[in-house]
Amino acid sequence: MVHEQQLRQLADQQRDLQARLALAELLHDASSEEHARVTATFLGSLAHMSSFAGLKFTPTRIQRVHNPPLADAFNAARMQLQARRRPDNVEVAFHGTNPRNLPAILRSNLQLRHRGSTDSGWFGRGIYLSRHADYVLAYYTSGQDSVAPVKAGDEGQLLMFDVLPGLPYRLRGTVTGCDLKAGYDSHVSPTEFEIVLFDSSRLVPRYLIDYRVTRAAGPRFDGAAEKTGEEEEGDEHMDDAHSVASGFMAKAAKHVAAAAAAAAAVAHK
Repeated sequence: MVHEQQLRQLADQQRDLQARLALAELLHDASSEEHARVTATFLGSLAHMSSFAGLKFTPTRIQRVHNPPLADAFNAARMQLQARRRPDNVEVAFHGTNPRNLPAILRSNLQLRHRGSTDSGWFGRGIYLSRHADYVLAYYTSGQDSVAPVKAGDEGQLLMFDVLPGLPYRLRGTVTGCDLKAGYDSHVSPTEFEIVLFDSSRLVPRYLIDYRVTRAAGPRFDGAAEKTGEEEEGDEHMDDAHSVASGFMAKAAKHVAAAAAAAAAVAHK
């Protein structure tokens, strides 16, 4: 009986692997324009959060996602926005997840039915992404099953999406588990680090990116030159946003840890 279960599990894993390979095409030529563009988008999205000071994030492998039905649904959603005279600008956003979730996401996209799997949805019960790749890294790095600190030596994967925020509603604070604000198409967190979508057709996975975390060579996160006073003042405002964002991440880690502890307690009763 156990042997049969193991065979079924292996068969399921093989099907998932085949589905993933069929949907994700490796960009072999690291010197290609596409590879350079995706790498530049990844690096350009980094928010240089203070909690990641001294760390460097490097893409090690890039795979193009090919799923025509999801792309068709995305294009149809954009046409619907145009018909309603809504903003139809396409933006890039990132999502971090456990690799075991990737085959299902590559096949069927991120789904609303899976919302709330990490927390109750502080900015609405929708699908969460971020414009900043480093913001989502903690959701899966080097085998962690929950939100965890990122450190040098870690490796992981994240997905790069095209998204249609439409007309976004910027929240002023947490509104745990709320529905989409009437008259709007999406939510944006107070720090603008998180985008919340309520329709899976408004996003489509484009690339699967493997990355490695190392220590930065210089004293600054990005190795940039000394900044002017005006730029430093702007950085202070960004640091405030990073502090709030880091606070949210810390709360998420505590929330997930508490949920895991509660589940373990129930399992042992």
